[in-house]
Amino acid sequence: MKLMISVIIPTKNSGDTLQKLLYSLENQTYRNFETIVVDNNSMDSTREIAERMHSIVVNFGPERSAQRNKGAEIAKGEALLFLDSDMELTEHILERCISGMSTSDALCIREKVVAGDNYWARARAFERDAYFGSLYFEAARCFRRKVFNKLGGYDASITGLEDMALQAKLIEGGYRIGWIDDPILHHEEDVGFKEYMRKRRIYGRTDKQFRDKFPEYWRILRSPLLRSRVVLRHCARMSEPSALKYIPPIVLMRSAELIARRQ
Repeated sequence: MKLMISVIIPTKNSGDTLQKLLYSLENQTYRNFETIVVDNNSMDSTREIAERMHSIVVNFGPERSAQRNKGAEIAKGEALLFLDSDMELTEHILERCISGMSTSDALCIREKVVAGDNYWARARAFERDAYFGSLYFEAARCFRRKVFNKLGGYDASITGLEDMALQAKLIEGGYRIGWIDDPILHHEEDVGFKEYMRKRRIYGRTDKQFRDKFPEYWRILRSPLLRSRVVLRHCARMSEPSALKYIPPIVLMRSAELIARRQ
């Protein structure tokens, strides 16, 4: 019997993006799955879209980690895949997740950022791709259900770094982490430098909680040198000298973020 995978999607006023994600789920080559949309009091068409496309819909908050944990609580699948409402799956993702679960406890999936055509957006997409394959700068989003429950799920006291907090628990616990090269398309907002920094400041409000719980991992995430090594290795793998043009904006964004999020 094929394993079931539960796809859990937290939403809040996601009517503009959710339908694309749900359509991409309908087109998956692996069919034994359920879709759970955990909505936080949306005022738009989010719930109607989810219900029309045969998702299980529950209302819960107050934020993303609590919503994800609620979805995991009611899920029936042996594997749990957590997605954002502005994502879109390539057709083999669920198949790859089930295959990867045979040898792994959790899976990191390549994420391709689709965020417009300005310079900052292209630099952000390049940086995101550089982190794939990095144990410390990438976070798993698919888990064996038993492992997820044993780890206690997402930490609702941490916002912005909750994915990395769960990754830290995986690493500390010695769990097997695998990698899926098939990409998830992430349709991020087309934002410039100022908007990017505004969001980083919001996410930085719970940095102290993360630092106190995972001091060694915090040191790694805050290290410009370690991040630079990862990005430069990605440049070398690409063998495209033009990729170096993204180094200055990445350095600028990360340096400004370190100052904005200083505790």
